[in-house]
Amino acid sequence: MNTYWGAPSQWGRLRSPAVLNRYYIIVVEEDEVLYEKIVRALGKLGCDHDIRRVSTREELDDELFRLAPDFVICDHARSNWNSFAILRQVRDFQATMPFAVIGGAEAGVEEVLLGSGADACLNHDRLGELAPTVEEMLKRRAAQRNLSVGEIRRWIPRWMGGLRAEVG
Repeated sequence: MNTYWGAPSQWGRLRSPAVLNRYYIIVVEEDEVLYEKIVRALGKLGCDHDIRRVSTREELDDELFRLAPDFVICDHARSNWNSFAILRQVRDFQATMPFAVIGGAEAGVEEVLLGSGADACLNHDRLGELAPTVEEMLKRRAAQRNLSVGEIRRWIPRWMGGLRAEVG
């Protein structure tokens, strides 16, 4: 089951073991019509997911700290703050969080966004590609997390051995 919440007052759940296999996606969007198009496009995801909509810096900060989402999507053409500022805010929170921008069709903007650290840029007319793009990035992130856990497991015995040598 997929859940779509539109207002922060409806977001009361914290991530618990019962919902760890669910993906959390933040959509930074002011325009209700575009938000609904993004929700419909993400409806094709082959995984359980919740979509949270935010429209201010403060709401984005609150949501980043509340649930540590798995993915952030934003519209490039926003009236109160642009995708470059949103990207910086997300990267300041977590440098590896997957981030996609909708829009940015102006000449050169897509290259600048990708060069600034966005993982994907899709024009409004290519929203059909959003679900496969998000799925691919979520799979990549899961593989990176598994690699990180594996690296930690390899380093723990070495770290414990060094600690024992210092103490003993």
